[in-house]
Amino acid sequence: MRPKPEYDEVALRAKIDDHLFSDLWLLVKSGEQPLAWRAAWILDNTTEDSPELIDPILDEIYSMIPLEKSDSNLRHLMKLLLRRPLDLEKAAGLVDLCIDWVLNPKDTVSKRVLGLQLLYELYLLQPEFAHELLTIISECEERGGTRGFFNRLHKVKELVK
Repeated sequence: MRPKPEYDEVALRAKIDDHLFSDLWLLVKSGEQPLAWRAAWILDNTTEDSPELIDPILDEIYSMIPLEKSDSNLRHLMKLLLRRPLDLEKAAGLVDLCIDWVLNPKDTVSKRVLGLQLLYELYLLQPEFAHELLTIISECEERGGTRGFFNRLHKVKELVK
């Protein structure tokens, strides 16, 4: 389902209008649904081609992820976070959370895949994390998941080996 054309127009305007970008971010932080989710979607689309726009809100994103209750908002926050180079110290605070998502076959596929992506990005920064990441992947293979999640697991596994 395609979003309303107005959302695309707002996303384009938010690239050049700092005040609009800030207002959308305030809506995301409000947690008021469905406005927060829609604003997160718009920011996700706004920053797809302009990831540097995320920089002023990056610290807040790191802080919000562990507290976010909405899977939809969480998906967009993680996508925003993963568009920028990880801050090793701040990302380390998300490791346990991401491991929990990745290992839980009942969690949403998006949480599992985005959690796995963050763990992979950490491995790229710290190659000594390879053994732990491969252990997590092996455990995931035993616990189950969707075909798409297994496909992503195998791709990451090949990249880490």
